[in-house]
Amino acid sequence: MLLTDDPDIAAMARDLRDYDNRDTFNVRYAYKMTDLQAALGRAQLQRLDDFVARRRAIAARYTAALTGSALDLPPGADHVWFRYVVATPARNALAAHLAESGIDAKRPVHRPAHHLLGGFYPNADTAHSECLSIPVYPGLTEEEISYVIERILRFLDSGPIERENARHGNSQE
Repeated sequence: MLLTDDPDIAAMARDLRDYDNRDTFNVRYAYKMTDLQAALGRAQLQRLDDFVARRRAIAARYTAALTGSALDLPPGADHVWFRYVVATPARNALAAHLAESGIDAKRPVHRPAHHLLGGFYPNADTAHSECLSIPVYPGLTEEEISYVIERILRFLDSGPIERENARHGNSQE
């Protein structure tokens, strides 16, 4: 579903969607929604403000609980919090710890494009190796949010980040 007030974007989307009976050979896709998908999308749109408010509340809880920890937290911004991304050199260990606890946390991005195309972009490499997206979907219960926070803090208290930072020559001071 696409919502726009830009007529050029709307025309482009319609052109991509309606792939047959065209005189040009542009790439197009059969991405038409069914009536059921459209009805579901419309119903979800009516709840959009609630979904965004819930994600913001979850992000605020994470930020309050994790501020001052060894994790790099996302900047506080007024956005929809599609993802809540933390960063640590011990990302793989944290992800494994959360997985063992039944918490689905994943890298938020695919492999940086410069790995395929060439170039040197150390910040992209660092983000790729250190960032982890923790659950922030609107259906999380307060108990589940508390559990995610508790498991992250337990991991941090066990000290793997300090060991990882020492291995990379980073200091927490």
